[in-house]
Amino acid sequence: MVMPYAIPAVFGTVRRTQEPIIPVERYALYPNFNSWPFARQQQKAPAGSGNLLGSIGSFGMPRQAQDTLKAAAGSSAAWLAQGNKLKAAVTDMMLKDKTAFGNRIVAVSNSVDNGKVAGHAAFGAERTSYDIQVVSVAQAQKNISFDLTKNAPSIMSAGTHTFTIQAGNEVKTYTAFIKPGETNDNALGKLRDTINSVKLGVTAFVREDRTTGTVKLELASDHTGKKSSFEIKDLQGDLVAASGIGRTAVNAADARYRINGESYIDSSSNDISLQQGKVTVSLAKLDAPADFTIFVEHDVEAVAKQLSGIVDEINTLQSIYEDASGYLNPMLRNRIEDAVQSSGADVIGLSRNGDGRLKLDQEKLETAMQAKPDEVKRLLSGRSSLTSRLKEALDRFTGLPTEALISSKAGGFQSFTLYGASSKSYLQLPLGGLYVNSFM
Repeated sequence: MVMPYAIPAVFGTVRRTQEPIIPVERYALYPNFNSWPFARQQQKAPAGSGNLLGSIGSFGMPRQAQDTLKAAAGSSAAWLAQGNKLKAAVTDMMLKDKTAFGNRIVAVSNSVDNGKVAGHAAFGAERTSYDIQVVSVAQAQKNISFDLTKNAPSIMSAGTHTFTIQAGNEVKTYTAFIKPGETNDNALGKLRDTINSVKLGVTAFVREDRTTGTVKLELASDHTGKKSSFEIKDLQGDLVAASGIGRTAVNAADARYRINGESYIDSSSNDISLQQGKVTVSLAKLDAPADFTIFVEHDVEAVAKQLSGIVDEINTLQSIYEDASGYLNPMLRNRIEDAVQSSGADVIGLSRNGDGRLKLDQEKLETAMQAKPDEVKRLLSGRSSLTSRLKEALDRFTGLPTEALISSKAGGFQSFTLYGASSKSYLQLPLGGLYVNSFM
């Protein structure tokens, strides 16, 4: 018959009469019962010790056992924290309002010089193309005065001058006083300041040519299109006539274009709005007439950046596993590797370095995005995709008990592993509960 308590391994009594009965192998491992982790001591807690570690420390677990559990729990906590970061990254790629597959760019055909046409597409805009024929671009009216010698006496007579500016249906009256002996530079400066003091949608500038020593006044509409044209006239004096500012250098004009062969559109703006404002195309720098095609496409760089971030998080998770000294369950590594493995991984540029780290070939990804963007999206964010498999695996781990994350076969646990009558091994340390939680 096997006794339920320890029998002497040598001559003499092993168990003191006041001690509770404990299994033989545990008693042999911890002959001093006061150090046995599962028998709570009746010791008074130190003053000021209210934290969890202090209360748990009353179990009297040996230092080696404490260090082993602390290392295992720390590795588990670090892996879970990084796993949550990875899960957040893959979830973003899966979410409709956060995935980089919703980012768009506007590309322009080679039929126009680079930079002459600019476009912008909002998140989620439809991927498509537009053929655009431009007859003319919108212009803002500009008047330019005579070139006047900067420091010469003013060509405008001294005295009070009154003039009007009509912009659209609005007319404003202005007054300027020119002193005797003032220079052309001072007189044009007064004219500029007088015009700019009233907000009428017209702005004046004094331009200086230092090579010739001359100055001139420019008067320009703040907006393009015929409806923003203006007219400046003298009422009293000769300020407008003498300076020449009444001369029109650039006439106000509307843009004229058509899209996909439909009817021509006349617009005071050089911005073409498509898809209810989700896509805009600017013609401001275009030399009309011109024909070109714009393409609303995936922002490949944004997709590559988001995928690269996921790859970095996976590699960090792998590093935590490798640095855990075997304390983590191999299942953690295997499930993540299984999730990453895919028949389409090579197509989207995913492979492993010689050290086992995952890497992204951005050039290969860009090639795949240009050739088969929908297929790349399916491989990365569709059902049974890289992100969905990773999220499924990580969701399982966050719901597992602590002991499922820690490997009881780690080398650090060998000193605490014993074998029963059936030769089945078991670990004498708790891999869950308050003590382990205190390290996590």
